[in-house]
Order: sequence, then C-alpha cells, then structure tokens
Amino acid sequence: MDLVTIVLGTIGGLALFLYGLHTLSDSLEKSAGEKIRQLLTKLTENPLKGCFLGAFTAAILQSMA
Repeated sequence: MDLVTIVLGTIGGLALFLYGLHTLSDSLEKSAGEKIRQLLTKLTENPLKGCFLGAFTAAILQSMA
C-alpha cells in the first residue's frame, strides 16, 4: 500500500465516523428531546456533579465493551 491510499483511507474513515456521530446525535435528540435535556441539566448543575456523572457514565460504558 502506498502513502496516498493510507491517507485517503484514513480521511474517508474519519469522515464516515463523524457522519455517524452526527446522525446518532440527531436521532437521540429527536427521540429523547426535552426530557433528557432537563435531566442532564439537573444532574450537572455544578461542575463537580458533572465530572462525577461523566466518570460514572464512562465506567459503565467501558464495562459493557
């Protein structure tokens, strides 16, 4: 494989990944909407609570993989 193929493959993969993230974000926003926003606002009302919620969420997601 030459350098051009590797670079184009990497850029293409990154573009697909970002498109997937955008699509997932839109879908979650449409399905959950305002209720999730209110819940997250309440759970992250100060930075320390937000930090703990993020660490907890990351730990749960990592334990599932």
